[in-house]
Amino acid sequence: MLKRCQILLSEWQDEYIRDVALRHDLSYSETVRIFLSIGFVYVNRICHPTYKSGITGDQLLKMINTAYFGLQ
Repeated sequence: MLKRCQILLSEWQDEYIRDVALRHDLSYSETVRIFLSIGFVYVNRICHPTYKSGITGDQLLKMINTAYFGLQ
């Protein structure tokens, strides 16, 4: 279930997200969710190196490519 949240971004972050969304024909919110999902996985690995997530970076990339870009 998705929940509506307000986020504050610096100007360069907003511009970058808008550019990526436009280039890949995604909505702004979809692009933010993609960046957050990737960021959570990688930041968690840095902050808690002993934690083993149930998903690898390659699996995450494959899921994103399949869900948002239709790539197999």
